[in-house]
Parts: sequence; structure tokens; C-alpha cells
Amino acid sequence: MRECEICGREIDSDFIFCPFCGEPQVPVIGGLVGEELSTKIAAILDGTERRLQAIIGAFSRYIEAPVVDSIISGDMAELEGVRRNVTVMFTDIRNSSGIIARLEPEQAVDLLSSHHERMSAAVQATKGVLDKFIGDGMMAFYTKGEPADHARQAVLAGLQMREYVAEANKDWPVPEIPLRIGVAINTGEAVVGSVGSRYRQDYTAIGAEINYVDDLQEMAKQQRVDIVISRSTYDLVADEVEAEELGMLKRPPDDQEEPAYHVMELRPAIA
Repeated sequence: MRECEICGREIDSDFIFCPFCGEPQVPVIGGLVGEELSTKIAAILDGTERRLQAIIGAFSRYIEAPVVDSIISGDMAELEGVRRNVTVMFTDIRNSSGIIARLEPEQAVDLLSSHHERMSAAVQATKGVLDKFIGDGMMAFYTKGEPADHARQAVLAGLQMREYVAEANKDWPVPEIPLRIGVAINTGEAVVGSVGSRYRQDYTAIGAEINYVDDLQEMAKQQRVDIVISRSTYDLVADEVEAEELGMLKRPPDDQEEPAYHVMELRPAIA
């Protein structure tokens, strides 16, 4: 027991507030007083924050970053579905079945994992959302900033992927089938949100503009080029990239034909 510092009445030594006058007391908990207690609490909170950051980091490996952010902030509107302008990217490995057939199962898994690591790193570095892996392929999309901003970021990611391929082929385990990739990019309006069942949800983009990327990817394969962008993406980055027209494609939903472009390089003033 001890006396209240304000009213002088006898109170329990662990009380932080006097039960009689309600005035705060010098904190005495577990033998710690004043500054000692503050230091102890700060250390506990610091440790808790570090553990929380570790948990968030672990979740981010399995759940898209915008989903983690929405869960933490309590703002779930983003996950329920919004219509917005996005830039979508599909990637894949050309002749992946031929490459995998020449490797042991463990080698194939390791090689594909390493490939996805490098490809997804390019998406993360350019502020994209890694949507999903589909076998040897990947889907990602960009929504940050204005359309011109995320179109440029997606093209930069594609160019980084091209550099990775050139580096990977120096020590490629199947030299008779060198690594070749296809990257297709389109900018347009889509619905973005969490889609799935009660057992599994994916934060993804859906709509006709997403399906159109598949057509671009097929053109890249037929033309044997690595980075193909739609007319809408090209219009947003034309001042920054050197590109050549590849041919015409029907674009949904009205099936109007428009050109697609092969990205060659950044213009010198931008690179």
C-alpha cells in the first residue's frame, strides 16, 4: 500500500489512478517505476511490431500485397470489386515442354522456381501486382498512378525480363533449347477485386481487356518476338520506346482491328 500523491489516501501500490480522487500516480508495476516502466513497455511494443512485420512479410508471399494492406487497414471495399484502368501482363516460356522433358523432375522444378523468382522480381521492382503463376506462365497487373505511369512500368518490367533471359542463357542447362519468353501487355478498363470461393480467393483483374492479352501473347508466339504491346499501351509509351508494328488484331468488345507492336528498346533519352 502507499499514499495517493494528490489526496493522501492509502491506495494499492499497483494503482495507476487513485480510486478516490481519480488522479494519475507514478506508475509502479512489477517493481518498475516511471521511466523504467516506459522503457519496458517500449521494448515490448517494439518486439510486437517486429513480429507483426514478420507475419505481414510471410503473408505477402502467399497473398497479394493489396489484399494484405486492405485486411490490415480494415478497408475491404477494394476487395469487393472496382472498375478501373489497368495495365495487364502475361508471360510464358516458349517450348517449355521440350525443356522440361530434358531435365530430371527436381531440376525442372528448381529451374521453373528460379525463373519465376526472376520474373516476379521484375514485377515487384516496377510496382506491379503479381496475380498468379500458371505453369510456366505468370499474370501480373498494374494500377498505380495514371495509365501512362503503369503502362510505362509494365514495359520496363518486360525489358528487365529480357535482360534476365540474356543472362540466364549463358549457363542454361539445356543449351540446345535456349530460354525464350513471351511477354504480352495491354492497357484498358477492367474489374479488379477478390474472386473465388469460400475456400480460396484471388485478387485479380477480369474483363475483355484481360482476355485480349491472350491474343497478344499468341501473336508474340507466332511472330517469334518477346515483348508485344497493344495499341492502347503503345499510345501511352510511344514517346519513350522504340517499337515496330507487327500486324493487326481484333480487339474486344467490338472486334475493331488495331495494330500491335513489338517493343525493341527504350529511347536513348529515357534509358
